[in-house]
Amino acid sequence: MAAETHRSILLVDDSATSRILVKLYLTGLEYVFLEAARGEDALALLETTQVGLLIVDVNMPGMDGLTFVQKVRSSPDATVRNLPVILLTGDKSEETRVRGRAAGANEFVTKPVTTVELRGAVQRLLGP
Repeated sequence: MAAETHRSILLVDDSATSRILVKLYLTGLEYVFLEAARGEDALALLETTQVGLLIVDVNMPGMDGLTFVQKVRSSPDATVRNLPVILLTGDKSEETRVRGRAAGANEFVTKPVTTVELRGAVQRLLGP
């Protein structure tokens, strides 16, 4: 079970196209993908499903990615609280990275996402 959990990734992005692209960029790495279009839905999913990594868009309607990460980091469940997080953002500013790190993000991938950048971030957090 732990190995399966380690190989599962929850994609949190309101754009179905972005979620599809992330899965394509990680093709061949044998991850199981779960998806949520909204932060609220992802938090509910985390109450019942264990995952090994979160890939979260910063800009989403309703709960943005930074707020979502803060909620994950304040979870009473240590497994959820300690999940590695990759933030996807089109904002290249240092301010966004500072805010993301303060929220608890482990890695950043700038949009438009590239296969090399995304795979590198995932492998740094989950291993090959």
